[in-house]
Amino acid sequence: MEHKNTPIYNAHSYHTKVPPQGIAPCILHYTDPGDLILDPFCGSGMTGVAALMCAHPPAEALHLVHDARLGPRYAILNDLSPAATHIT
Repeated sequence: MEHKNTPIYNAHSYHTKVPPQGIAPCILHYTDPGDLILDPFCGSGMTGVAALMCAHPPAEALHLVHDARLGPRYAILNDLSPAATHIT
């Protein structure tokens, strides 16, 4: 998978981490600017990072989403693991 060698991705390890560049296109497609995204199993927090990226998404995200509405999304992140909540 691409984008697994970026400073944000490499900030910490987490066993099921997905790069935010892979999540941002989904958020752009299914939400509008200002929407609230709930991630009750946030783990590494990459959904929150991807939500912030939607204000200025990477070029590859715009190529995947033709009708992207640019603007920040807001995220509520929660996890049962104390380690995960301290990471994010």
